[in-house]
Amino acid sequence: MERTSTRRRLLGGVGAALVTALAGCTGATPFVGKRLEDDRTIPTEGAAALAVDARVGDVTVRGEERDDIDVEMVKQSSSVGGDLSKLDLAVEREGDRLTLATRYTGESSLLGGTPSMDLTIRVPRSLRVAEIDASVGDVRVEGVTGDLAVDSSVGDVTIRNVEGTVTAEASTGDVRIEGASAVGDVRADVGDL
Repeated sequence: MERTSTRRRLLGGVGAALVTALAGCTGATPFVGKRLEDDRTIPTEGAAALAVDARVGDVTVRGEERDDIDVEMVKQSSSVGGDLSKLDLAVEREGDRLTLATRYTGESSLLGGTPSMDLTIRVPRSLRVAEIDASVGDVRVEGVTGDLAVDSSVGDVTIRNVEGTVTAEASTGDVRIEGASAVGDVRADVGDL
């Protein structure tokens, strides 16, 4: 009798372990890293132009009827050991130009990589969006004013409804421009126009 009970426990334990192991084979693996969301409001007094410098992460800029800049930030690290506290958004002012730049001061590991920061930036329509420089990530711009230059190393560029001349360059990625007042130089080294 004791032997049967022990055998049942053993088979039950093995069965539970097998079901748990197979649950990971469904293809619906959960996000294993870290993720932080934050929101920041930036005053625009004295600023006539905006530039964005993003290292790793998607950038979306939208023109709206508003007086300030709202930035939604989503920081992510694919490694649980990634230090998201060392990834920040710097706000720099030089004359009438305001620059939003992502900065990572931590160490990049071979397996963990560099954390990313996705930015959704809502700007006043009256603020000229002058330049967006993105190293890795997609860039989307919509409903802004002023001549705009976008440079993306790796990622797609989508620009819609810009009151001004648009120039865009993507080293690796597609470039799509719709509804711009004028289109200047547009280049995609590897990708479609």
